[in-house]
Amino acid sequence: MRKTFAKLFLGDNTKTWGEISRYVASKLDSKDEIHLSDDLRTRLNVWFQNAPNLALGVAGAIASTYVLNLDPALAKGVAEGGFSMMQSLQGGVRGQVVNDKSLIQGQASFVPADGMHALATAALVWQLVSMITVPQYLSQINRQLEQLNSRVEAIKSFLEQKEYAVLSGNLAYMRDI
Repeated sequence: MRKTFAKLFLGDNTKTWGEISRYVASKLDSKDEIHLSDDLRTRLNVWFQNAPNLALGVAGAIASTYVLNLDPALAKGVAEGGFSMMQSLQGGVRGQVVNDKSLIQGQASFVPADGMHALATAALVWQLVSMITVPQYLSQINRQLEQLNSRVEAIKSFLEQKEYAVLSGNLAYMRDI
């Protein structure tokens, strides 16, 4: 019997920083497999459906994130307000540092943010935990809504019976006249 499984690698082709794969139990494991109920399988299904999109989103954020590096003297000038980043006519800023007379004082470097992996991993973990806990809260909210719905139905039934009793009483009174 041939067993196959797939892995989801996080990062780019040359530098992966994480992977998601199915755990395959072996005979050496001391733990038993967990058999999931249909309800739990349904709840976990949300997580498994969204995991590839989360990984792609995080990988895309990492691939398109850059850090602005400035010479220390330029950074000090920008921090103190003597220098600023050149404004772009298309919106945003350019990579040039200018003084108050718009004379270029230096250039900024944009480098890929390799240090963002820890932040991206934290964001991924946060999203995964959210996806796991949200169904539980939705389940609680659904139970509360069902309770409210039954109470509203009971009030509606009571009011209908009360109105019916008043109308029946009036009809009986009119017949007696």
